[in-house]
Amino acid sequence: TWKLSPKLTLTYGARWEINPAPRGSKPLYTFQNDVNPRTIEPAPVGTSLYKTTWKNITPRLGVAYLLDSRPGRETTLRGGFGTFYDLGSGLISQAASGWPYFRQENFLNGTFFPVPESQAQAPPFSLSPPINSIYAAQRSVALPVTYQWNVTLERALGKSNALSVGYVAAAGRNLLRQGYWVNPNDNITYAYILRNDSFSNFNSLQVQFQRRLSRGLQGLVSYTAGKSLDNASNDSASHLIAAAIIPKQDYGPSDFDIRQTFSAAFSYNIPGAHLWKGVTSGWALDGIVSLRTATPVDVTYSADIGYGLYTWRPDVVLGERLSIADPNVAGGIRFNPDAFETPNTYPGRQGTLGRNVMRGFPVEQLNFTIRREFPLYERARLQFRAEMFNALNHPSFADPSGALQSTEFGYSTQMVSQSLGRGGVNGGLNPLYQIGGPRSIQFALRLVF
Repeated sequence: TWKLSPKLTLTYGARWEINPAPRGSKPLYTFQNDVNPRTIEPAPVGTSLYKTTWKNITPRLGVAYLLDSRPGRETTLRGGFGTFYDLGSGLISQAASGWPYFRQENFLNGTFFPVPESQAQAPPFSLSPPINSIYAAQRSVALPVTYQWNVTLERALGKSNALSVGYVAAAGRNLLRQGYWVNPNDNITYAYILRNDSFSNFNSLQVQFQRRLSRGLQGLVSYTAGKSLDNASNDSASHLIAAAIIPKQDYGPSDFDIRQTFSAAFSYNIPGAHLWKGVTSGWALDGIVSLRTATPVDVTYSADIGYGLYTWRPDVVLGERLSIADPNVAGGIRFNPDAFETPNTYPGRQGTLGRNVMRGFPVEQLNFTIRREFPLYERARLQFRAEMFNALNHPSFADPSGALQSTEFGYSTQMVSQSLGRGGVNGGLNPLYQIGGPRSIQFALRLVF
């Protein structure tokens, strides 16, 4: 940190990122000759999954300038820029469970259980073909990098209130996208390769109002208007490599793109009446308001062009509305199946519908709490709480199905809380504690000391 003047402060630094390829207690096998899939073959034992890059220097810079120092009107302009590298592994670590370590024995019909131990043994370890799945990275693969920058104006509004308005942006480059060939040659069924084919862009306006505790009231109100675009929103998916598939054609709203978000939290200590102090003192109200616009839905269909089933986007039928009103479905709106059609001349291509063009439903929820504290002795007190989740019981529906060939295409079949998962061993988030569920009320006693 360098204080250039009483009003101007500069913070700077740099980070050196070194992220070598994954290794295991046993060698991880990869392949070579990825330019021509017909010549793909296992690389020599001990070949690294990808080369370590040594020039990943990440500068960071922050600037703060005090525009106004008058008490209650303090105004500061802040700006920052930073470069951030990610790990370069993605899904390539699946090499630990691929060839030649993955082996299986298939039993034909008529096999009786329990299977004799002599027949239940896994096939012996072998480096000879056939190869089920093998993984590699493009020889020139680089660590994915994100450039982030922001400019924020902060203004004090009296002693207790403050307002900030900022522009926050990011650009992801060399992001990972794993592709795969099916039957590239007679010895290999699946060959997966990691490439830097993905990129992303994010821009947003962020506004925040903060009130520190004053006269029993404190609160925080935030609003974000933003746009996130990319051609792959994660590196945990694999994409078929075919002549008709161009990664840049997938550029569109991110899977998590939410254009507007509003949230507010407040806490208010209700002043007690002097004559009824024993009854009215100690009461307080807490609340959280959450509002956001809809998330994207990708409309797809499945087709087999000789590589097994793969998902593609359909063509848009000109003159048809993409969504139509329907009072018989959740939310009163559903996607119009007549607005989409699968390409007939060449099913193995992306249709004219862009990625993540459709939208689901917005989410609105108010959580409200009434509480009271009873002093016991010294610092100990008993707190009673009545907590209401989705206090207004406002319905928030999950995204409609985007699978064009499904009987449930185009309409929502569950609430948002259920769509986030079930928790437990199956992963996801327990719907009991998530936004978008029906109204629920719970009572609690809490001892504070």
